[in-house]
Order: sequence, then C-alpha cells, then structure tokens
Amino acid sequence: MQAGLGSEFPSFVKLLAQSHVSSCFWIGLPTPFCKVHLPNEDAILILEDENGECTELEYVAEKTGLNAGWRKFAVGQKLLEGDVLLFHLVEPLKFKVYVVRQNELTDEDGAVSQLNMDENRKQIQAANERGTIKPLTIRKRKHPSEPTIIQKKNKKMLVSRSVWDLGQLTEQSGNDSEEVGSEILEGSKLSKTSVPFKYVNSFEDFHIVVNDVCIDSELTEDIRLKYYDLCCKKKAFLHGKFFPGLYPKLIAGIIGETVNIADAIKGCKHTTSWDEFAVWDKSLKSFELLGMEVGFVRDRLHKLRGLAFESQGASDFKNYLGAIPKRIHAEDEIRIAEAKLVELKAASEKNEADFIILRSKAEKHVSDFQEEVDAPW
Repeated sequence: MQAGLGSEFPSFVKLLAQSHVSSCFWIGLPTPFCKVHLPNEDAILILEDENGECTELEYVAEKTGLNAGWRKFAVGQKLLEGDVLLFHLVEPLKFKVYVVRQNELTDEDGAVSQLNMDENRKQIQAANERGTIKPLTIRKRKHPSEPTIIQKKNKKMLVSRSVWDLGQLTEQSGNDSEEVGSEILEGSKLSKTSVPFKYVNSFEDFHIVVNDVCIDSELTEDIRLKYYDLCCKKKAFLHGKFFPGLYPKLIAGIIGETVNIADAIKGCKHTTSWDEFAVWDKSLKSFELLGMEVGFVRDRLHKLRGLAFESQGASDFKNYLGAIPKRIHAEDEIRIAEAKLVELKAASEKNEADFIILRSKAEKHVSDFQEEVDAPW
C-alpha cells in the first residue's frame, strides 16, 4: 500500500501499541521524517481519514509526536492495538491516513483501501495541476545528521521500512511507556532512529538506540557521558552490532558494566591482582560475543596485564617488591645497632667518670701512705 502511493509525497507506516489507543493517548512519529518534513516548532496538524473527515491535532516538535487531538481521532476511528496506520503527507501540515485493521483485514478490505488511495492520489494530482497544492520542501537543519543525508540520497523520500520492523519498534516503545506511565517518555522512546556516529557532533546529539528503541532513560547521565567518550575513542557506537532481538534493558546493563570495567582498568595499579584482570576480561569477552565492540578495551587490559605479570619489567618489578622487606629489615637492624651503640657510649662515659673518681681516691691513698712512710721517727 505504501509503495502504491508513489514518491511525490512522503509517507510512513505506524503499528499501534496499547498506549496509542488507551491510557495516555500519545503517539510518536518517526524522528527523521519529522525533522525533514514537519516544522521545528509546535504546530497544528490535520489528519484526514479515508472518508474525508478531518481532525486537528497538536504536534509537539521537541518530542516529534501528536498530543492534543489524537484521542479524538483514535476514538473516532475505533483504533485498536495492532492496527496499522499509513500516514501520507499530502500538504505541508496535512496527513491523509489509511487504516489497516489487524483483526478485520481481508482481501476485500485491502481492495477497498487501495481504491481509496487511488482516488485520493487522483485528487492530489488534479489539485497539483491546478496549482492549489504547494510542493513540499526540505528544510535545512542547523546541524547535519544522518536522516537529512538519507533524505537527500533518496530524493527526499524516507527510506522505507517493513511493517514488521515498525511493529517491533512501536510495541517495545509502547510497553516501556506504559511501565513508566509518562506520555513524554513514550514520545521520546518511540521515535529514535540510529544514525552513523560520524554525524554525532556532541553529547547532546548522542542517543543510544537499540532495535530502533532509545534506551537513554535506562542509564544515568554519568554512565552515558562516559560511554560517549568510549564511543568517541572508537569513532563508532560500541553497541552497533548486537544480535537483533536482545532485551533493551540487558543491553543497557552491558553498556553500564562496560563503562564500569573501563573505569576500573583506567584506575588499576601494579598491585591489582591477576584475578581482577581475569574477571574483567571474562566479562568483556562475553559482551563481545553478544556483539559489543569492546575489543580495544580488552586489548588495553591484556597489555596492562602483560606488563604487570608477564614481561621482563614485571619480573623486575616483582624482584623490586621482594627486595623492599629485606631493605626495611636491614634498616631496622641498623637502627637497633645505632641505638645499642648510643647506649654503650653512655655506659662508657659513666664508667669513665667513676674511674676518674676512683683513681683520684687511689692516688690520695697512696700519697697518704707514702707521706707516713717518709715521716721522721
């Protein structure tokens, strides 16, 4: 059905989750599509159904989603979880919306939808010939990013995605939004698309997207900032090659533990044990097997472990560590000997003083004796 619309006007497909048709009534739109084709400020959009009835909605530019008015449209169209919407931007602020219902889709329904689309396309072409429809233009963005490049390379058309992939994106994002119970959070999670790292110019442009689900909220800003620094060293997203289908919270945990291990490696000492290095390496190896690009972190770990335990320098360092106690023992013995010498010197000086006194007395005794001998009779 999307291919049948042609390429003159852009379109995208959205699979509805429970959160889109109940509770918060918020729906996020694909960020790349919005950045290229919709205003950079909040605006009023019009959704026209297959019967020509129009509904005005509030478009929240910052979160690239539809808020006020979406409830009315969803209830009016009797939308249910699992239904698929095909959005066709026929005017700058107007979408023609086709509904493919999950539980009622038959060949006849498909034929009717196709007829409606053909009739709508004829009307658009006729209006275009009369000059009543202004052509859609691509606005230049302040900062270059991958969606803009994709649009230019594909002649201003959004790269098509399968309904299955979009279903996975919406289902995962919808479930996440229900858990936190926040319309804004859901809007931010639904519409993130991964772009090559070379288009990330700053931390503000850095978003961790897994299977088209943004998991920034699963990590603290400090962890995200440190992970951003690691990605900058590699000039690539380290999580870009994870096996598809892994649980986003598992991937968030792996990213957090990778950052913690990297911090521990940067803070290790010569005295860090072999066991600690082994635990870090085992964890990083398991992350690598799942698709995390941490080879450069393991290389640094192996180099440090080799320097600490396996090289000639490590042997010299061990000998140095072994010599330290001997040196301390020798210094202690010297201090003990010096203290003993001081004690002996003090005793010697005391003995010398006593000796002088005794010698003086002895000399006087001898003198008195000799004087008595020499005395006259």
